[in-house]
Amino acid sequence: MAFKTVPDNFFELIETISSDLKSINESLNDVLNVLVSNYWIEEVTIPPFDQVNQELNRNFYVWQNKSLYKLENDVNKVIEIFNDQKMAPAPDYIKMKPIALDKPEKLVLDQDFRKKWNDILNLSSEQIEIFNDILTDYGLEVI
Repeated sequence: MAFKTVPDNFFELIETISSDLKSINESLNDVLNVLVSNYWIEEVTIPPFDQVNQELNRNFYVWQNKSLYKLENDVNKVIEIFNDQKMAPAPDYIKMKPIALDKPEKLVLDQDFRKKWNDILNLSSEQIEIFNDILTDYGLEVI
């Protein structure tokens, strides 16, 4: 799963981040649905992210922080489910550790802000790929 790079342009930034968070949410739910449909776990759903404010202001900053904490918790919830089911990644099959996101501390559209968001999206993408690889190892496929 690849995400767009966080752009320099503010108007594209909000659209890109919002779209990528929606894709992450859908991917996490797809992973969980595979486990549910194959009777590994009871039904679990990760709720969608709140709508984003379309202005770069304090409301966006609050939304960003809330969304990033939600993202971190959502990914860690899926990691916990996999660990509880003794489903670990190859080749060493060691229990997965929770992720910790390095969140932007200020709302300034600078290099640090874009780097942190790109790192967050890349880490999320890598973790979803790990989930999918584990499912594949167990003969389960995300549709």
